[in-house]
Formats: sequence, structure tokens, C-alpha cells
Amino acid sequence: MIKYKKIGSGRPFLFIHGWGMNSNIFFPLIDSLNKRKHECIMIDLPGMGLNSDCSDMNIEMIIELIEKNKIEEFDILGWSFGGQVAVKILNQIKLNENNKIFLVSSTPKFINEKQWHCGVDENIFLKFSNELSKNPNKTIRKFIALQTYNSEHSKGAIEKLIKNVGEQKLNLDILHKHLELMMEDDLREIFEILSRFKTYLIAGKEDYIVPVESQYYMLDQYAIEKSLIIDKAGHIPFLSHTELCKNFIEETYE
Repeated sequence: MIKYKKIGSGRPFLFIHGWGMNSNIFFPLIDSLNKRKHECIMIDLPGMGLNSDCSDMNIEMIIELIEKNKIEEFDILGWSFGGQVAVKILNQIKLNENNKIFLVSSTPKFINEKQWHCGVDENIFLKFSNELSKNPNKTIRKFIALQTYNSEHSKGAIEKLIKNVGEQKLNLDILHKHLELMMEDDLREIFEILSRFKTYLIAGKEDYIVPVESQYYMLDQYAIEKSLIIDKAGHIPFLSHTELCKNFIEETYE
């Protein structure tokens, strides 16, 4: 069974993090949310955090957690790669229009190709994959720096990131598999299910990993309720601009 943490009480709200991190990254955002409204369920993806001993990246493990705990109606926030995981989960379980999905710095496709110019060059991910085996801690630190690149409050975001994620055990085999998925997956068709839910986008204009053009693509192609595109924010807007993100999320419940 996949391990997770729960904070607060109220309507279930699942949080799914991105590559190389763990769910502790959400603590600053969750601390800012009104806990009386939400039971925050923080899921560590296989290979990271509490689930670093998992041997496979398996969406069914998270679906099993949802079904075993009888979480029949919930909201979900997926950041970066976690956004793709969230959409895959919603694509496999039956929910209704009352469920909200918040996609933060996420995208249907990370890597550029002839028919997709809203991503980044594949060499960026290949470099991370090659360096990961040689020096994983240094590689993760580089990834952290990229995520706060050009952010207005990059120093504070890095401090929050290091404080909450800290030194963690990592399963390098699973991290490589995650990177492969991020390089290979094209979820543009699957993302069409967003029309079934109340979908919200949060992103930074200075995101180096998920260019803001991908957010404009989603706003144009999919049924999005509302978006928050933050000037001078990078890949982790909920750390660099916590209050803005918190207020945006809370306003959807008013």
C-alpha cells in the first residue's frame, strides 16, 4: 500500500508532487489553506519520500489508496509531473463535475517535437538522466535551481524547498523511469477529460521547465474554469508566491 500523510479535516484534497521531490514541498501552501475546509492528503510518488522503497511507478497504487479509503468525492492538485499523474488518475476513476482539479506548472507534454513547441528541448531531460546516476544529490540541487530560475523570490523559494523536502531517500531506478515518462508521454488527448471537471491552472510566466506557452495552449484547447498566471514566478509558484496561490485556491470555494 502506498504511504501518505493527512493534515486537517473536511473535504478530501489530494496533493501530488513532481519529479525528484516529495509531498513535503506542499507544506507552505497547506499551512496557508483553511484546514477546516480540507482534509489534505499528501501522496509521495513511488521512488520518493515515504515511498522511496517502491519498486515501480504504478498509478493503480494511488487509485487503490483512493478506493480503499472510500474517497468518493475529492479535489486534487498536481504539480509539474504530478499534474500528469493527477489527470491519469481522473481518467481511470468515475467522478462527477463537483470534483476540482488544480494543475500547477503542468503540461500535457514536456518535450518539444515538430507538432509541439510548448515544451523544452529533450537534451535538458537527457542531461538530468545521465547525471542522475553519477551524482544524484548534485543533480537534484541543479533541478531545484532550474525550478526557481528567473523567479522574483527565488532565494526564498529555494529556502522553503530545502527546508521542507530536505535530504530524502531516492530510488534512482524509479527516478529514471519518471524521466522517461516525462520525455515520452503525450497526453494531449487524455487532457480532454478536463472538460468533465472544474479545472484551474496555476503557473509562472518565467517557468524554465514548463514554458508558459503550454498554459496558453491549455486555456485555448480545454475547458478551464479559471487561471492564475503569475509574473516573475518560476516552476514552483506556490513557494515563491504562496499567498497568491492560496487566495486563488480558496476563492474557488467561495
